[in-house]
Amino acid sequence: MRINILYLLLMAMMIHCSPVIHISNIEEANINIQELIPDSSTSNLIKPYKDILDEEMNEVIGSCEKNLTKGRPESTLGNWFTDLLAVAAADIFENKVDFVAQNYGGLRIPSIGKGPITKRSIYELMPFDNMLVLVEVDAEELIQFINQMAASGGWPHNGALRYVIKHNQASDITINGLPIDMGRTYHIGLPDYIANGGDNAFYLVDNNREDPGLLLRDLVISQIIKNTAAGINIDSQLDQRISSTE
Repeated sequence: MRINILYLLLMAMMIHCSPVIHISNIEEANINIQELIPDSSTSNLIKPYKDILDEEMNEVIGSCEKNLTKGRPESTLGNWFTDLLAVAAADIFENKVDFVAQNYGGLRIPSIGKGPITKRSIYELMPFDNMLVLVEVDAEELIQFINQMAASGGWPHNGALRYVIKHNQASDITINGLPIDMGRTYHIGLPDYIANGGDNAFYLVDNNREDPGLLLRDLVISQIIKNTAAGINIDSQLDQRISSTE
């Protein structure tokens, strides 16, 4: 500690005693930066691992019937993703989940193209290691959450939840065809990022939850593989689960 204090005092004295320097001229110059040449020994070292990774990432796991695009208030990409996730969540949480939702920014690419879909495609869609959690909310928190989604223009969620955006608020809300029951609790399947308060969902942080420790990305990949084995291709439609009067 004494050395740090002496060092700071010495620096202060030097700054105090130093002459004031003014910039009198600025000259512009172009500096050529040569492209780095890969080190062959390093490339050879990692090549076997890269080859294995590429082989796994390039594995075709399904086929997409058409281009699925991301958008608001709902989209074919968001509907497909959350509908698929809802099937996995129903199995994991023994049908306790009322609906699943994904924050809009969590889907990181604007579209998935028609044709073969690889594991790499899903990693590009969801590059972050977000987990699926089941969060318990009362009716007031549920309405607060749905209003938050509506105020942002709409988040992807599965078809069990339906509402209309009016003046940045959610109206005509139904869950599995029923209006919200103010006397019961609900269970939402969410990325742990949201359950931990991300995207201003701070009111969810202390709620009861179930966390099976499963990555959203892995669940989606697994469900695609199951569907492909059953002859079900990747596809989605707009169904007015979210509509807007604005």
